[in-house]
Amino acid sequence: KQQEEEPGKTNAEAEVQSKVSVPIHQETSSVPPMTTLIIDLMTSQSGSLLPTSTATTSIIKTTSLPPPPQQSTTDLILVKCIGELEQHMADLLQYNLALEERLDKHGSWLYKLENLNIPHQASKAVDEIVTDAVDWAMQAPLRARFSDLPAVDMKEIIQQRMFKDKSYEAHEDHKNLYNALQKSLERDYSNQLLSDLEEARQMKRKRRDLPRTPYGF
Repeated sequence: KQQEEEPGKTNAEAEVQSKVSVPIHQETSSVPPMTTLIIDLMTSQSGSLLPTSTATTSIIKTTSLPPPPQQSTTDLILVKCIGELEQHMADLLQYNLALEERLDKHGSWLYKLENLNIPHQASKAVDEIVTDAVDWAMQAPLRARFSDLPAVDMKEIIQQRMFKDKSYEAHEDHKNLYNALQKSLERDYSNQLLSDLEEARQMKRKRRDLPRTPYGF
């Protein structure tokens, strides 16, 4: 009787196993195979649970690597442009170094030109020339009258004017001219004084040589 029940038991056991078994598949081969637990729900007539069994299911899935990407024409053009730019930058750096060397050589000349202050010097020279020309034109009538004066009077007027505005102190040549004018005036004054003294002596001598008239006539 026990042998007759075994075929029915085997069919029922397979049916239960097919309903309860849930296989778990892993997509990559790096994970170890999973174990599927199969639970037998069939019980024996004695009421004890049937022994359980485990089944191991291994699934190996192979995947092929994608082919390496091919270098496009655009990438080649970009690489070429980058190379040209690097060469251009190297040329510019070389040119800047050469320019700095030239500036260092001419640094002393640039320093001298900056210290000369050419615009200020040119403006000052123009102002002096224009001022002298205007003064000369305005003083033309005075010069006409001045030329009619005696030499001593001319020197005295010039000396007084130079002493008043202190213009002779600006230049060494003007200072020498003022000193020479001063000495010339002193010499003229001395000559004039000697001339006046001589004239006074002559007049005194003439008065002495005149015959005296008797008193009472």
